[in-house]
Amino acid sequence: MSKLKIGTSGWVYKHWMDIFYPPHLPSDQQLLFYAQHFATVEINFSFYRLPERSVFETWRKQTPSNFLFAVKGSRYLTHMKKLKDPIEPLSCLMERASGLQEKLGPILFQFPHTWHINIERLQPFLELLQTYPQQRFTVEFRHSSWLIPQVYQLLESAGVAL
Repeated sequence: MSKLKIGTSGWVYKHWMDIFYPPHLPSDQQLLFYAQHFATVEINFSFYRLPERSVFETWRKQTPSNFLFAVKGSRYLTHMKKLKDPIEPLSCLMERASGLQEKLGPILFQFPHTWHINIERLQPFLELLQTYPQQRFTVEFRHSSWLIPQVYQLLESAGVAL
């Protein structure tokens, strides 16, 4: 039986101070408060700057045992390098995000809306993901050229969600 978890993309937004968080709540207590209302969150910050492992460990400690984090992969890998030479950036992401331990949910790779299909880069990347067999991965293609049966088959073979 599957369990549905509801959350948001991130928990730190200035306007939330007026509509969600209690007045004067210290910033280091926002995640704890958030986790009292939601069972999961997407770490969007990692898309822009990959936190140190110790930050992921702190987040793990601040949340209940059943809480789950989805981690957004770095734009360095998806937007700047466009999956070229992915071994080192993926290894770095995995080492740091593993600080979440049992609370590490899926890792999301979002592709640029301007990047057209590139099977020659996607296929080796999906093969590389297979070196992390216990980890769940998902991709978000933002250009419609990726949405074809060949890509669906590659994702399915790799066990990667769309």
